[in-house]
Amino acid sequence: MTLTYVLLIVGLFAIGIVLKLLAARIESQKSGTQSDDSYPYVCRDSLLRPGERAFFPALQQACTNRFVIFTQVQLSKLIYPRAGIPKWQSYQNKINRKSVDFVLCNPATLKPQLIIELDDKTHTREDRRSRDDFVNNALKAAGIPLLRIPAASNYNPAALEQLIRSATNSPSN
Repeated sequence: MTLTYVLLIVGLFAIGIVLKLLAARIESQKSGTQSDDSYPYVCRDSLLRPGERAFFPALQQACTNRFVIFTQVQLSKLIYPRAGIPKWQSYQNKINRKSVDFVLCNPATLKPQLIIELDDKTHTREDRRSRDDFVNNALKAAGIPLLRIPAASNYNPAALEQLIRSATNSPSN
């Protein structure tokens, strides 16, 4: 092969690489992602899993004007170990990286009034039962009521409102 053919092949190869890189950059700009791995994050479709999304409208209806609803709240944002106790960090570590499904808060103060956990079939697993027991006991110690609701295909807002009133000791209207 002559030098001309070698240079032609190398040139075509280089053009191909440049075109491929250009196409990748255009695609990443369209999707809003960066082409490097410095920030390899993408937006989730929802804060809630499908079962929780199905529950949320009934919860909103049941809480109308009484509570502000927060979803997927980290346990460490709701409770913390008392200051000055031995092994404070150990107790803090137990609540880190755990979250609860729904938190109903007083609209004026945003103080948690009730935690709602939606229990699907995964809550029958031994590791989940152990986690649930820990969360139950930690919230009880902190004085925050917890309501566990079995996952279902649909929910009755009026019945849910009664469960919430009962769990928060709120009078009916």
